[in-house]
Amino acid sequence: MNICLTSDKGNWLIPGFLHQWEKYNEESVKIVGFTRPDCDCDFLSLGDFKDYPVNRWSNALINLLNVLNDDFIELYLEDYWLMRPVNVEAIAVARWVMSRTQDIGCFDLTCDREYARENYRDGGSIGTVDLLESARGIPYNFSYQASIWRREALLELVEPDETPWESELNGDHRMQDSRWRVFGTRQWPVKYMIVVNKGQFDKEGQWMRPARTLSEENWKGLAKLGY
Repeated sequence: MNICLTSDKGNWLIPGFLHQWEKYNEESVKIVGFTRPDCDCDFLSLGDFKDYPVNRWSNALINLLNVLNDDFIELYLEDYWLMRPVNVEAIAVARWVMSRTQDIGCFDLTCDREYARENYRDGGSIGTVDLLESARGIPYNFSYQASIWRREALLELVEPDETPWESELNGDHRMQDSRWRVFGTRQWPVKYMIVVNKGQFDKEGQWMRPARTLSEENWKGLAKLGY
């Protein structure tokens, strides 16, 4: 299941997220938040936004994981706007590998494993997809960048009463002592721009590694939505 997490503060980004998603991904995505965004979407509410201040962000995620029946979820945030068609073959390989390898907790769909350089080992290849396994104990093995997560692993690694940033940092430490492995590919299956930087809408993307922005054609389409 594809999940996009949002909040009342981030709902204004959902039309843009969906515009890019529907352009570059044929699969459906469920928007999960609190108040329904002002657009047509498959939406699940986790309750009242006031009950989940930022220091209880992880509580909302735990509640979501407890109501889902899926063993695997593909997790996105509302400011991850797709830049190109997703690599269908690579995503299918990732799902297949996770379904047959019970100790893989997360399969990174970004370029993070490739950019880890010496901190990964070659995991072979399936078709045209090159697999990478991240070394244990390195930073950012636990991340909320776009990934396929084993729901069981997330439930073990996410603790209540944490902000998103605390959840990533502390989750990284918890993962070091866990049984879960992290995989990725060289192929960058899901390429997207993060359009919010330090709380501000950012169309340049120079802060990202590697720096990137949407095409002029994409921005023209998004301008019609008010972006």
